[in-house]
Amino acid sequence: MRNYFHAQLPVATEPVFGESLPGFIARACARNGYYKMRRATMLAGHTGAVGSLCGSAANWARLAYTFGCQEAELVARRHPECRIEGLTRGFENFFGSPVRLRLRETKVRRVSPASLRLAPYHRAAWLLKPLQYCPETGDRLILVCPNCSKTLRWTRTVGVEFCEHCLDDEDDPKTDLRYAITEQLPVQDFELYREVAKLVVPSRDPSKIAPRRLRGWAYWEIFDMIVTLTMILERRSRHFGFLGFMRMYENLRFHQNERTWHQSFMLAARTVADWPKAIEEVIDLMMQYRDDQGRFNAFGRMKEIGPLAHPDDLSGTPKVAAEINAAVGRVYPRLIRRSIRTRRDKDALTGF
Repeated sequence: MRNYFHAQLPVATEPVFGESLPGFIARACARNGYYKMRRATMLAGHTGAVGSLCGSAANWARLAYTFGCQEAELVARRHPECRIEGLTRGFENFFGSPVRLRLRETKVRRVSPASLRLAPYHRAAWLLKPLQYCPETGDRLILVCPNCSKTLRWTRTVGVEFCEHCLDDEDDPKTDLRYAITEQLPVQDFELYREVAKLVVPSRDPSKIAPRRLRGWAYWEIFDMIVTLTMILERRSRHFGFLGFMRMYENLRFHQNERTWHQSFMLAARTVADWPKAIEEVIDLMMQYRDDQGRFNAFGRMKEIGPLAHPDDLSGTPKVAAEINAAVGRVYPRLIRRSIRTRRDKDALTGF
C-alpha cells in the first residue's frame, strides 16, 4: 500500500511562468478539492504552515511528486535565506535575485482583480511588499474581501480568484475577486512601475532601467537603491522621529505607510532612473521638513536633510549607501547655500 505521506494528487498541476509558490499550491488544491491547503502539503510530509514552505528545507522531491510537477519548478519558487559576502544583513533568494528579508509578504494573500480576469493564478510580483500595484495591469492590489471585509490568507482555498470566507451551504464560493473594483495606477507611472518590477520579479523581457552612472550594477542592487530612497523619503516627517531611521530592528526600519508609500516609491524610482541628476529633487523635499519635530535635537546635515544624511542606516548594502552619499555630497553644498540665503532674505523682510 502506498505511504500516506507520499501520495500523489489525482489531478497533476504544473506551475505557470511567474506564479508564486503559495499561489501554485492554492491552485493545485482547488483543482483537487482540497479546501484546506495544509492537508495537501501533509501528503508530502510537510506539517508546517504553507507560508513556511518558501524558506524551509522541505522534501521538494516529495512535494513535486505530490502535485505532479517538476522538482525544479518548485525549487525555483522557494525563497531560502542567502548571504552576500561582507554583509551581516540577511537576504533571501527571490527568483534568483537577493532581496532583503521582510520585503516578501508571507501571510496575507494580495491579488489583482484585473490580472485574475486575464488568468486566474497568483503572480510572484504580488508577494513583494514595496509593490502596492500590479505591474501587469496597473490596478491596486487588494488583501481584503470587498464583500465580507475579511483578510485573504493562505490557509484555505477554493481558488485564488475567490474569497475563501464567502461560502454557501455547499462550500461553493460566493465572492469572485475578479469583479472587485480597485484604484488604477496613473498612466504616467505605469511604464516606469512595470520596469521597476522587472528588476527582481520573473519577466520574459529585461528591465529598461539602466542609468549610465549605475552601469555594471546588478538589477537587484538598483531595486534596493529604490527601496532605500523610498524608506528615506517616508521618514522625512515627524511621524518617525529620531529612532525611525536608526539601525535597530528590521521591522522598524521597513515601515510602510499605505497612504504615502506609493508616492515616495515613484519619486525614488524616477530619481534612480535619472541618476544622479534627480537627487536634487529629493534633497529639496527633505530640506522642506528641517523644522519638523523629528529633527528638533538634530544639527547640521542631519537637521537639514534628516535620514538622507546617513543612508547607511537604511540601505541594504554599503554600495548603495556610498552611491547615495556621493550624489548628495555633490549637490548638497550648493542647495544648502541657496537655502541659507533664502532664509536670510526672509528674515530681513520680516525684521527678525
